[in-house]
Amino acid sequence: MSREERLRIICMMGVCALLLGRFCFASPVEEENSELVRKAAAATVMVLVHDEKSSRQSQASGFFISSDGEVITNDHVMAGISRASIKTSDGGIFAVSRVVARDVRSDLVRLAIRMPPNSVTPLQVSSTPAQQGDAVLIIGNPAGEEGVVSRGTILSLPSVPGFGHLLQISAAIKAGSSGSPLLNSEGEVIGVAAFQFSSGQGYNFAIPAAKILAMPAVDEPLAAFQEKGETGQTDEEMFQQGKKAMEDKQYQQALALFTAILTKHATIGGNLWRGWEVWFYAGTCQGRLDMHREAASSFRQAISLMPDISLSHYSLGVAYSHLDLLPEAKNAYEQAVRLQPDFAEAHFNLGLTCWLLRDVACFMSSSRILNNLEPALARRLAASLPGREEMEAGEQPPRE
Repeated sequence: MSREERLRIICMMGVCALLLGRFCFASPVEEENSELVRKAAAATVMVLVHDEKSSRQSQASGFFISSDGEVITNDHVMAGISRASIKTSDGGIFAVSRVVARDVRSDLVRLAIRMPPNSVTPLQVSSTPAQQGDAVLIIGNPAGEEGVVSRGTILSLPSVPGFGHLLQISAAIKAGSSGSPLLNSEGEVIGVAAFQFSSGQGYNFAIPAAKILAMPAVDEPLAAFQEKGETGQTDEEMFQQGKKAMEDKQYQQALALFTAILTKHATIGGNLWRGWEVWFYAGTCQGRLDMHREAASSFRQAISLMPDISLSHYSLGVAYSHLDLLPEAKNAYEQAVRLQPDFAEAHFNLGLTCWLLRDVACFMSSSRILNNLEPALARRLAASLPGREEMEAGEQPPRE
């Protein structure tokens, strides 16, 4: 095979790296006749946070966990704030007074609210751990909309060293939905919506409900969230700016922001999956800037934090492909499809890599699986391969 053909195939791998989002939101509380949804929506709140100038900084979601009005949300939502309030489903706005429990590592916080006691009906936390395949729903406030319902299932329970398991779900999480309750079919809380990786493919994660019950009690003012670095910005602020720069294709600017965070520490405030995101986004920027060796290093760091995320292994494979490290790329793609058997793009790249390595059995296996998953992508794979007829006959493809 000529060098030009090999470069063309690697470019195709890069195209496949631009994954498509495959999940959508339901319309606001479209299941209006569901008693379960009605009760859950009444216990879900919008969290409004403000900076030291009292201007609106951002908004997220949360939910009542006690009849006295205590609220659960994500810890990162509160980063750098001066004051905060909640907006209830009936339009009431109440100030957050103190922090009564906090677990930075789990990205969870429990807030005391200035409101009359026994004025709300809280959600109940399930005592039964969630299982793969369980049906779930999220009620949150993405993009300022209130009471948006997203349904799905638990896809997997990826293991995180030193932490336990996360919940990977198909129900969509979007900006503003962080802190939303993840509910089972009984309306019980089985998790807290944490984040969505922006490329879709089901990379939505929630924190198991057991972490809510295990949160250590504290008694802190909101000033506990106001720590800033030498730049005058919190890590979370720099992280969000980096993501925005990536969306605008300003990869050098985004990489500088992610690198500034990683220079301080590998995770934001000890938050493991936020640390995974920083390493992953840094690697993505490096890949866009043709810094493939550095990208491979960043993806390996991401994998060390969260080894069960298929997208990390897939992206590491793309970096290795650009470096012409084909055996290493094959291993990375194999890990990706082991963790996520329906990952069509990974099967595509695995098939291409096996063809380049003249591994006929691997190529044929990937082709068959890909044809079952996405026939159009399988046809594209077949059309891209000179010498395919010889491989199907069990012969070695022509060499350069």
